[in-house]
Amino acid sequence: MKFYTPEYLGKILSAARRINPRLAFVPCCYFPAITPQFATNYGPLLDGVLFPYRHESAGANLKDPGQVEPELKRIKSVVGPDVPVILDIYATAHSRLGATTPEYVEEAMQAGHRAADGVMIYCHQDPEKNAEKHQIIKRLFGGWAMHGR
Repeated sequence: MKFYTPEYLGKILSAARRINPRLAFVPCCYFPAITPQFATNYGPLLDGVLFPYRHESAGANLKDPGQVEPELKRIKSVVGPDVPVILDIYATAHSRLGATTPEYVEEAMQAGHRAADGVMIYCHQDPEKNAEKHQIIKRLFGGWAMHGR
């Protein structure tokens, strides 16, 4: 954020939108960085926020999906109701926080479906090597697509 100041980023986005006016700026933002100061400085530039959930409000881990909804609620209160927040769930192991379980992925996805404007999975799960996670993701996304939001 020292390099990509709001002014500099504004110039970049203006130039990019001259080429493609439909380009959306949806940065990946972790929970501790989404502060009122961030919203004041960068909010006018945001078309959305990609929020990778890591339970950071109560001790970073990929074991407990219990803070998905409270963290999303906090983020939405900070960035405002007009900025979509897309929850990004680690289905693949994180370099520092380790692997997730199928149960974690399912619970986090369900909580995100209730509280976020969208749910994304990091990364696609191999249907053979990670069959249980693959099936959970397929079932939930498939059900949501069939029944709408």
